[in-house]
Amino acid sequence: SDVIVAAQWPSQKKNINGEAIFSSKKPVLILGGEQIDWNFWQRAVGPIQIQASRPNLATFVNNGSFSNFTIEESNQITLGQLPPLFVPFASYPKGLNVLAYQKINGVKTDYPLIATSSKSNRLAVIFGEGIWKWCIQEYQKNTNNLATEALFDKLIQWLLSGKDKPLFSINSLKPRYSKNEDVIIKADLYNSIFEPIFNEQVNMVVKGDSFETRKVMNATGNYYESNLGALPPGKYLVEGTAKKQNASTGFTVSNFAEELRNTKANWKLLGRLAERFNGSFYHIKKVDLLLYRMKENLDKTIVIEEKENVKPLINWHYLLILLGLLFSVEWILRKYYGKF
Repeated sequence: SDVIVAAQWPSQKKNINGEAIFSSKKPVLILGGEQIDWNFWQRAVGPIQIQASRPNLATFVNNGSFSNFTIEESNQITLGQLPPLFVPFASYPKGLNVLAYQKINGVKTDYPLIATSSKSNRLAVIFGEGIWKWCIQEYQKNTNNLATEALFDKLIQWLLSGKDKPLFSINSLKPRYSKNEDVIIKADLYNSIFEPIFNEQVNMVVKGDSFETRKVMNATGNYYESNLGALPPGKYLVEGTAKKQNASTGFTVSNFAEELRNTKANWKLLGRLAERFNGSFYHIKKVDLLLYRMKENLDKTIVIEEKENVKPLINWHYLLILLGLLFSVEWILRKYYGKF
């Protein structure tokens, strides 16, 4: 899939039919400026009513409630210190997912500086002009462009991310368990650009024929997990919820023990286990060799030597002098304060 980048396009001087763009359903990154015709994007972005020809100067203020993806805190600080962008003095639409607000003359406003929308096409909008200054200023300050590159990487990832993969899913580790096995349930939770989310509460309800339990799943690495232990035989339904999203799965517990399915010893497996843990495996035809090795090992005795080194206290001259001084000081103090 491609992303359409509209840099101050279309201009106010051109009358363009944008039906091809909207009908294509391709994602669009809009870079605003004084020349752009905001009326063209009204269907996708919403109405923007310019109230003065002179633009404002606005810097970046992160919106902590933005949920499509996250901007690392260090990058938020860097972006907030970059030069202000020229933004239109206007009334802005209210239905956008705001990534960053405008900070004008040191005051945070509720005007969007960077926002996303999914009304028709997937859109990301930077309302300000002069974004190229950010790259230059950040490189001059930090000799890298980590913050600006991360911002654009995540905007593009969000624009390109589709809905083929669910943002929340819950699954049983196995479709079928024996009655003595622990039942493991796993869940995956992502934001809109499929970055794993670790700090959300994931709830699940497990229902069986005569069984029901509710649990909060534990965050484990990049996913969530819950061990239900051994459950009674039967069919079970698991329903999970997280961030207002729902998912479900199922599993069966059989009425037999897994170890009784195959009662024949797996000699090859036993041999590999013995070799792995520095043991030995002997066939019944080699019992004599086993007895010989056992006798050989018994003949190897382990000798433990213990040696005590006792040194009389009288040889610790410095310690005796110190003890003598301490006793003398104590006696003098007691004598002085009339304790004797």
